[in-house]
Amino acid sequence: YDDYLRELWLILEGELIGDVVTEGWLHYGFQNKNPKSDFRKGGLISLLNMLDFARENQEVVHEMCEPEHEFLFAVSSINVTYFLLKYYHLAEGLKFSRDKKELCSRKALKSFCGMLEYDSGILSKIHGMLLVDLFQIWKHMKSGNSKITLLDFPKAMKYLQKKYKKVTEKHYFDNFGSLERAYLEFKGSIKI
Repeated sequence: YDDYLRELWLILEGELIGDVVTEGWLHYGFQNKNPKSDFRKGGLISLLNMLDFARENQEVVHEMCEPEHEFLFAVSSINVTYFLLKYYHLAEGLKFSRDKKELCSRKALKSFCGMLEYDSGILSKIHGMLLVDLFQIWKHMKSGNSKITLLDFPKAMKYLQKKYKKVTEKHYFDNFGSLERAYLEFKGSIKI
């Protein structure tokens, strides 16, 4: 973890860091100054997805971390990865009887596996798409209501999950481009 965290810090801050334990991580939405403690459920894949996203979207990450947005970039990124791992039956410790409502349909799993066969970075790409959309959903929620606080953030995450499920459960996708188009063009209604 330490080497990847150092690389993430270099991308975000433009400087090298020795000890990865620092208060500076709080600015990026980690829960405490030791970022390694945040990766419990999503594991290393969460960190790698976050790193991929930061490499490609430095300006977006900095916008997400502006205080007025109250968007916890790191926690959100980890939660999106864990949602995808669970949805696609990849998370450790899954039990079908307990987790079946959070697992994807056979069609969605088959579609994901087909994309994965030709694109080993598909999980990271989906993560990036969903993280950007989660930020947009959160900004939209906040713009319409000054009473929205971080306590309401699970509603944004639930909305994102339901939207993704609706898009993926009934269609096959050949590649990320077709999935992204369907997701971005989604116009259905979602009840929270």
